Amino acid sequence: MRRLHSIVSLGILVVLQAACGGKVVIDREGQGGSDPIDPEPSEVCQPYCSVEVALGCFKDEAGCISSCEQSLGAVGSCDALLGAVYTCLAQDGGSSSDCSKTPPSCTDEIEASQICVASAPCTSPGECHVSVGHCNCKNECGGAILESDCDTGSGGSCTCRFNGEVVGTCTPTTTAVCGNLQGCCAGLFAASH
Repeated sequence: MRRLHSIVSLGILVVLQAACGGKVVIDREGQGGSDPIDPEPSEVCQPYCSVEVALGCFKDEAGCISSCEQSLGAVGSCDALLGAVYTCLAQDGGSSSDCSKTPPSCTDEIEASQICVASAPCTSPGECHVSVGHCNCKNECGGAILESDCDTGSGGSCTCRFNGEVVGTCTPTTTAVCGNLQGCCAGLFAASH
């Protein structure tokens, strides 16, 4: 899970040659551009977490699976694209023993997930300020500013801002409380653009 959180948070520097609206679909050979399939979380998370545990990136497989499933639930309509990231990392993540490095073969999936949540790929890892009981994270993604401001105590909540406007509040359920691209604000960001 650390690898995905690092990968998604780090973002990917890309040059956009064209802008398009609507739903982003990853067109893989043989799939003819069909919509991504919404797999069951257990079909995505168990293989991903098995690889993460084998690499030493995550110690507890059950905890990894729980966090993965919660992340899939948090991103709202972007769940199939985040699922594609987990699937790619399960298939290609074992090629590197460095938990902080993205397999180059997963770049398209990560970018598509970021575009779904943030409206554009994120070119920086973002900036987080964490203190006891509180965290605040900001990411710049293609000109859009995503910000989560969270009370991390028991029963805490996050205020989610997209380009400075509050788009909602949510209750953090994942280990990535302030993770703008996979935390509880992700689904609100995805629905706001």
